[in-house]
Amino acid sequence: MPDASEVGGKVNAAATQQQLFRSPDGPMTRSPDHSDRLDPLFEDAVKLTRQARKGSTSVLQRGLRIGYGRAVQLIDQMERAGIVGPENGLHPRRLRREKSQC
Repeated sequence: MPDASEVGGKVNAAATQQQLFRSPDGPMTRSPDHSDRLDPLFEDAVKLTRQARKGSTSVLQRGLRIGYGRAVQLIDQMERAGIVGPENGLHPRRLRREKSQC
């Protein structure tokens, strides 16, 4: 059984991983509400989502080589930006029409 210091070190390491993301621009700290700035991969995520014609965390994870948590945040940012629709159970989110298509 691991001792308390070993468990504490693993908990601290996990907390650090949740708070920081590695991006091409260096580390990016999470904002408390995840809404005050866009992820550096946002534009790439939008392009990939439009190419795939669906908003899906698994598409983002595979295409951008990122984890589930970051993919979820990107999908949430795209929903707030009006690029994808709301959650649809287990199905991918639908793309909203671009203004040029209206």
